[in-house]
Amino acid sequence: MLLTLSLTGPFFAVVALGFFAARKGWMPDGAVRSLNVFVFYFAMPALIIRALGRQDIAAALNGPAVLVWALACLCAFGLAMAIMRLAFAAPLSEMALAGQAASVGNIGFLALPLMLAAFGDAAAPPIAVALTIDLVVLIPLSIGLLEWSAGKSGGTAKMLTSVRAGWWPIRSCWRLLPAARCRSPD
Repeated sequence: MLLTLSLTGPFFAVVALGFFAARKGWMPDGAVRSLNVFVFYFAMPALIIRALGRQDIAAALNGPAVLVWALACLCAFGLAMAIMRLAFAAPLSEMALAGQAASVGNIGFLALPLMLAAFGDAAAPPIAVALTIDLVVLIPLSIGLLEWSAGKSGGTAKMLTSVRAGWWPIRSCWRLLPAARCRSPD
């Protein structure tokens, strides 16, 4: 229990300090926005690049972990959508949001720092798998369903055509990973 608290305590202490500072008015809205921009566009990408730069990511992405994680997330997505439809008669837009909420975790901002603190750089490959599935499959699926429900997709055929056209860069990246070897020179 002490190990868990020693890992999560500092993280939640920083969150509590931020909440307290905002509540007291010590951080005006502009400062909060600037801090969010810094974390989202600079600190988090630097942490991800640092953690993944020392790993053989191609090996992590070529295995059953990708399939298992993708299937588990898609099952959670589908189950949440079904529950929203059957229990609440929700429209497609609400079903899509429930699916995303059920399947996409806070991997980048919560899991990555905590897992790196707990397990070191060995935690990076599974986090890379989870981030890849979230960013390449689940979030685009959610956005596509939201656009479709809002009637902005231009119809089913047009939407499916643009989804199919968008897969070629992803396939190209997957093919380049083994050639890149994704290891740092140290």
